[in-house]
Amino acid sequence: MRVLHRLVFVAAALAGAAGCKQAAGDRCQIDDDCQSGLRCSSGMVCATTVVDATPSEDAMPTVSPADAPVADAPADAPLPADAPLADGP
Repeated sequence: MRVLHRLVFVAAALAGAAGCKQAAGDRCQIDDDCQSGLRCSSGMVCATTVVDATPSEDAMPTVSPADAPVADAPADAPLPADAPLADGP
């Protein structure tokens, strides 16, 4: 009978522990494992979600010159009479 009481106590303790949420720095597998305001990071630990909305210098787009070759004929140059016509618009 004593063994049964211990088994029930251990089972109740495990069931209660399964419902607890993890704090910051604790291990997790999904966001729901973490306390409110925390998310499960890629490092598999609960962490705060701080978003920096200020763009950094390395996030700014860069403008580079076109890498296409220079056209050797004007855009309105006539096609030769025997040139194949492209299908489509």
